[in-house]
Parts: sequence; structure tokens; C-alpha cells
Amino acid sequence: MTRRLVWEVIEGSYPTDKIIIEVPPDDEILPERDFYDQLESKTGKETVEFAKQIIKDCETLDLYLFWNDASFTIRLPDPQGSDVKIPIFRVEKNGHVNLSFSGGAFKKVELSMDMAISSAADTAKLFKGIKPRPNRPWVWDKDSTLSELRKVYPQFMDRVKKYIDDITKEGEKSSR
Repeated sequence: MTRRLVWEVIEGSYPTDKIIIEVPPDDEILPERDFYDQLESKTGKETVEFAKQIIKDCETLDLYLFWNDASFTIRLPDPQGSDVKIPIFRVEKNGHVNLSFSGGAFKKVELSMDMAISSAADTAKLFKGIKPRPNRPWVWDKDSTLSELRKVYPQFMDRVKKYIDDITKEGEKSSR
């Protein structure tokens, strides 16, 4: 089984180009290795192993892994079949975790923002001191850390799976 890795070349706040490569599952490539090295220097080996577990778990859900210089983002392919990948969450090399800004992707594929807002509210409740951002309720008002996420990881992933199911069901309805 190969892994599909995507790097986005970003200028400003919008991706302008993508590089897609397929690699064997156990091979690390330079941006990935750099990410793990930086993450380990800030958080320790145990956190790196947890980040790798997150990636494996998301790959089993057929989610896309997008790397950039400072983070990786987990994204869902548009259930309607367009080339849009809907951001779910992001892990940064400083050990922070946040919900990716899915508002633009939802608008592009014409999905209801209610699902993203509900997911942000439900996942925020898992962490102390995090709530949906007032002016962008589909994201959190501050980051979590990987160590905080580890404590609630099963519940977080259960909610991610529900979010994916909700998006998929609505996407299927829209494509009829």
C-alpha cells in the first residue's frame, strides 16, 4: 500500500500549486522527516509517535495528508467528486493542533456550514478552555496541543468520523 502525500505551494493564504507523490508506507521523505525532527525537539519522541499514529488512523479513513513547511493537514476528498479536499484538522510542528479553516471548501462544494459549526462545538468541548471562535464558529478560538489531544483522542476521532459521515451523506444528497 502506498501513501499519497501532497505538498501545497502557498502564496498568501491560497494554495497555488500542488506536488503529489506516491511513497511506500514506511519511507519518510524530507518534509516529513523535518517535521518529525522539529516536533521531537519541541515535544519529545512520544509525541512524534502519537503524530504518526494520527496519520495512520486518518489514512485508514481514506483521508488525505497534506504536508507544508510547518504542519500537516488532514483533509477529506469532496464526496461529490470535485478536486476539492475539505480540511478537517491540522497538526503543527510546534505540537499544536487546530481545526483547519473549512469555510472556503464548504462554500466551493456547496455544503451547509452547520456541519462544520457543530463539529467545532463538539470537539471544543473535549478540551479545557477551547470554544468555537465567535466570528468563525467552524474553528476553535485557540489551539490545543498534541498532549491535550492524546487525552481525548478516541472521543476526538469518533467525532471526526461523524463529521466525515455527515459531510459524505450531505454530499451524496447534493449530487442527486
